[in-house]
Amino acid sequence: MHLPKLIAHRGASQYAPENTLVALRKAAEMGARWVEFDVQLSKDKHAVVIHDDELTRLTGKPGYVYQHTFKALQAMDVGSHFSQQFRGEGVPSLEQWLQVACGLGLSLNIELKPAKIAHHEALIEQVILCLELFWPRSLDELLVSSFDHDCLAKFHAAMPEVPIGCLFHEWQDDWKTVADDLSAASVNMNVAILTDARIQEVTEAGYSLLSYTVNDAKKANALIEAGVTGVFSDDPALFF
Repeated sequence: MHLPKLIAHRGASQYAPENTLVALRKAAEMGARWVEFDVQLSKDKHAVVIHDDELTRLTGKPGYVYQHTFKALQAMDVGSHFSQQFRGEGVPSLEQWLQVACGLGLSLNIELKPAKIAHHEALIEQVILCLELFWPRSLDELLVSSFDHDCLAKFHAAMPEVPIGCLFHEWQDDWKTVADDLSAASVNMNVAILTDARIQEVTEAGYSLLSYTVNDAKKANALIEAGVTGVFSDDPALFF
């Protein structure tokens, strides 16, 4: 698996509403070759592309993703909070996202976001089903990641041929043990916790290191020069 210097974070989320098909298409239009996005379960066990488990920020309505059917989520407006230009943009299914991404020739980083431990198996089952049906490209064009390392371990056990990325929001001294136990292909860390020494520690251990979220070109270039493999950015044009 070849990881790029830049992965578009939730699509071109600086230019279009995050995790929408318009943001996915915009990322490709702007030159991104990899796109990161988030997957959760709807009430009726559909894999849907949305970051927050709580709906208020994106829709202005209370409630949680897992309390609504896919049909209801698809009908919600997740575009107006960004701009009235995107009014009516709905929550896509993983199936839709994979089909559009394949058509655009994009590689993908799927972040698993189970709202509850009880969702692990159903979420993994739905993601694997969608990949088997709607991802005809090489599995090396995928990276599956999560902050929920138990969920990640279960996914890896079920589909070991897909590379996985181990996410860390805070520094953990045992990060290598966690990554080794998961047979991770990459370690994905919050930019705020990275120092030159920590970058060196991760890369000298043989791991690809991805950092989120970086929207300043000078900062991104400094991270790459320090040894970071690539950055997640809301701006796909950061290096172009």
